[in-house]
Parts: sequence; structure tokens; C-alpha cells
Amino acid sequence: MNQYFIALEKLIQSNEFGSGDRLPPAAELARKLNAPLADIEDALSDLVYEGVLERDRPKPSEGLILPKRKLWGTLGGSHSITKEAKKRGEDPGVEILT
Repeated sequence: MNQYFIALEKLIQSNEFGSGDRLPPAAELARKLNAPLADIEDALSDLVYEGVLERDRPKPSEGLILPKRKLWGTLGGSHSITKEAKKRGEDPGVEILT
């Protein structure tokens, strides 16, 4: 993580962008934060890794969006599939097929 990771995370948490919104291109974010483009791209990749952002599908090169659902953190989050499903309002369970 670098200072731009933290700056971008604060920008995202400030509710300037809503769930499912597309972020501006990296070049625009670099200008906004007066930062080198390479550092912004690294910070955006780290934010994707942490689950704060996700790549737009089916064309990931077109941009990044805020997830519609909060993803669990890769480093600091709970890694229970059952707990994650319950947080999302789903009813996890087992179905035995014979």
C-alpha cells in the first residue's frame, strides 16, 4: 500500500461514488490527486486485490467499478463462505444429492 492507495480509498469511502458506479480513468484520478500515473495504477490494482474495487466485465480494460456487494477482504477479512453468504442475506446450506 502507498499514500495513493489510502487517498483513493478515502475518496471512495467519501460516498462520491455509489455502488456499481464506474471510476474515472486512472489518468483523471492521477490529475485529481496530483500523482504519477504509475502510482495510481498500482494503487488501483491494490484496491482490486483488497476487494474495494472490481474490474468492469466483460471488458476489464475499460475501467473499474465499485462492487455492488461488499467483497470480503483478502488480507484482513473473514474467510468463511457461510458467514459471507449470511452477510449477503443468503441462506447457505447443504443439499445432498443421491
